[in-house]
Amino acid sequence: MKLELAMASRLSLKAPGISVAVAGIALSVAVMIVSLAIVSGFKRQIREKVTGFEHEISVFPLDSYGAEHTSSGIRLTPELVADIESAIPGAEISLGLRQPAILKTDSDFEGVVMMGVDKNGNDFIDNQLIQGSAPDWASPGEGNPVSYTRFSMYWMYAIIIICLVGLLYFDDNSMSKEVSYTEFENYVSGGGVTKIVVERGSSEAEAFLNDSLAAKVFPKAYEKGSGVKAIVVSKIPSADRLQDKVDEWNQTGVFKGEVQYR
Repeated sequence: MKLELAMASRLSLKAPGISVAVAGIALSVAVMIVSLAIVSGFKRQIREKVTGFEHEISVFPLDSYGAEHTSSGIRLTPELVADIESAIPGAEISLGLRQPAILKTDSDFEGVVMMGVDKNGNDFIDNQLIQGSAPDWASPGEGNPVSYTRFSMYWMYAIIIICLVGLLYFDDNSMSKEVSYTEFENYVSGGGVTKIVVERGSSEAEAFLNDSLAAKVFPKAYEKGSGVKAIVVSKIPSADRLQDKVDEWNQTGVFKGEVQYR
């Protein structure tokens, strides 16, 4: 038997280990090919957008636009065309206009850069339109409106605020239990409370438990080291009487935590 045939028979795909190894290698190569394709596609799109809006070479007058003056522009004279064609043979030459401006409505304003192209148009810019169409240069005059759309960023801000509020009120990563005031005092005097929050308006107090006490109060739901806040809530006689108890607990050393009033 030839050496090649003997090695191939030993590496048969019928073996489970060989099949898993081949499948893993094939999957890794496929993921790498897809990643390279995505990166190359983004690179090509970015290059096309940069050159499409800015072009490879742009010629500006010395008195370029600024805050205190307006550019006088450039005249595309035969001499300038000849100079460009001699320096860059086969170059496509066209006039363009770029001017900073401010779009203002009754309730908002935004800085923009106005761009204009010659009557030959710009295929790249035409392909970037989100909505509407470019004017029909073959039929000048009225009847060629250009519609556009603009996504308001205020909607995005509203969505972000709603998500933050939802995380604050609906996913605070905590568990709570209502207990009597006697149990509340026993938890604090036993040294198992790290923080107390007093609600002045509702005459309620919250006690944040340490891991040891939380595991006893919530034996099935709480896991040590999980980062979940374990809280017990109780009605209190008054904020002043609770403060007297806090002073007493501080003197005896059973509670050294923080007390917040809301």
